[in-house]
Amino acid sequence: METTRELTAEEVGNLANQLQNAYDSIQDSYEYPLDDLIDYLQQSQSEPIHEVEESDGVAARYFLYFSSPPETWEALCGREGIYTVDAKTLRANNFDISVMN
Repeated sequence: METTRELTAEEVGNLANQLQNAYDSIQDSYEYPLDDLIDYLQQSQSEPIHEVEESDGVAARYFLYFSSPPETWEALCGREGIYTVDAKTLRANNFDISVMN
């Protein structure tokens, strides 16, 4: 049975570290710089809400809120949305943009 729950701040921090450790093998699957996502997760561990979809208690997918750095908004190329990330491979499956300028 699949369920979705919020990630704790500690889980978000651990996930950011996992992404950093797998950086070279996964960076090509991310639409925007993976460094920016990792930095964002490290700075916003508990807000906004990041979620995990689990199947029988095992993580299947992460839904990670992302907002590009302030300088991208100032340059009128900012993006905000949800990254869907495979929990096993840590590769991005999709980025749903909800706000852009």
